[in-house]
Amino acid sequence: MLETEGMGMSAEILLKSALIKLKIIEVPIKVTYLENIQTSSQNPLRHGLTVILTIFKLVIETKPLVSFGIPSLIFFIGSIISSVFVIDFYNTMGRLPLGLTMFTVILVSIGFFLLLTAMILYMLSRILYRVNFATRRNEGLQ
Repeated sequence: MLETEGMGMSAEILLKSALIKLKIIEVPIKVTYLENIQTSSQNPLRHGLTVILTIFKLVIETKPLVSFGIPSLIFFIGSIISSVFVIDFYNTMGRLPLGLTMFTVILVSIGFFLLLTAMILYMLSRILYRVNFATRRNEGLQ
């Protein structure tokens, strides 16, 4: 079922078609508009933003581990690098650098938050898949 309205629907159609492995081909057409007919009813900036947000939403829904797991990994790597500097500063000066320590804690916190979000969304998508599969199977039996 399609959820998006407007121009973002084209991105949703392509993504959902690819997910169920439909073959997608392009068919060239030639269109001629009359001079007094406006071909677009939306602001191009708003149209582009709608399509981009639709793509982000669909990618997050279909690939939550990739969408949130990779940024989580990046934040964890940044926190490891930052913690090396904190430890080096502590060993050299005998005290913690407050700003860098807080920065490291924030990086670790964001990394954990993103990882937790990825796992929750992944589990929800798996549950939804199983429910949809069971529903389709039960409809087929009747």
